[in-house]
Amino acid sequence: MRRPPPLLVVYSFVAIAFASAALAFFVLPGQLVNNVRFKDASTNVATEEKRLKARHDVRTVGVQLVGALALIVGAALTWRSVWLTREGQISDRLATAMLQLGGSDATQRVAAIHALGRAARDSSNDHAAAMALLGEHLRAVASAVDEDGKPRELDSRRGVDPEVQAVAMVLRARRSRWDPKEPRLNFTSIDFRNAPLQGVDLRRANLRQSNFRGAFLSDANLSGTWLDSATLKSANLQRSNLKRATLTGADLSFAHAEGAYLCAADLDEVIWAHTEFYGANLRKAKGLHESVRNPKFIASDTQTKWPRAKK
Repeated sequence: MRRPPPLLVVYSFVAIAFASAALAFFVLPGQLVNNVRFKDASTNVATEEKRLKARHDVRTVGVQLVGALALIVGAALTWRSVWLTREGQISDRLATAMLQLGGSDATQRVAAIHALGRAARDSSNDHAAAMALLGEHLRAVASAVDEDGKPRELDSRRGVDPEVQAVAMVLRARRSRWDPKEPRLNFTSIDFRNAPLQGVDLRRANLRQSNFRGAFLSDANLSGTWLDSATLKSANLQRSNLKRATLTGADLSFAHAEGAYLCAADLDEVIWAHTEFYGANLRKAKGLHESVRNPKFIASDTQTKWPRAKK
């Protein structure tokens, strides 16, 4: 629901309505009804009736116009009332979800995550706050780093943490156009192993040191993201958009990046091992040395587009 017009605009319409009413009753009849046409009105009853009828018609049209304006003002006030009620309900939902998110019951925490996701989809004002809460929560319950900031030794696993899966569903369904330019969406140092993130829009997000091992990121929009020191081992990055992404020191070993778009991405110090780049676009990518264009590091085909060799 779009934000209603501010009260100043509504009050302006009210003032215009009152002014229009005054004009319709007192000014317009005299201005629009030419008394020259009714010069015999003082002595001729029929002419006087025509003059009065003409003035009445002018007032009728004016009243209709004022009535239409009053309907617009009433609709605006009703819209504002509904919007304020709805915003209050969203705020209550956010407060309840925050309490549940800090509880000990994992089922309630998953429900709270979905509640935050609904609030973020319903309100552009609360979208950024809800995303920040989810990021902080996952860093507390599913951190990918130790207390000293070093990456944890996390092996692959068959399933995915229920709370991480819930956040993944929220991220896929959210309205990314409501993301503020600054600060960036912050999901750093989070264990996203095997998370279902197909088609997610995380453009420009801060994902440093997060673990996406085995995660499903096919068709994802990761353009401009910060993935420094992130783990993307065995991740599915097929057809994902990584334009201008920063992957300095990231682990891309055994990743499936067929058809991925990495134009102008920063690939300095990336860990390569049997990374599949069939049909990928690596034009203008930085830090991609000739030595890694070897099947044991990067698997490619004739459709793979490489950076132009420096002269």
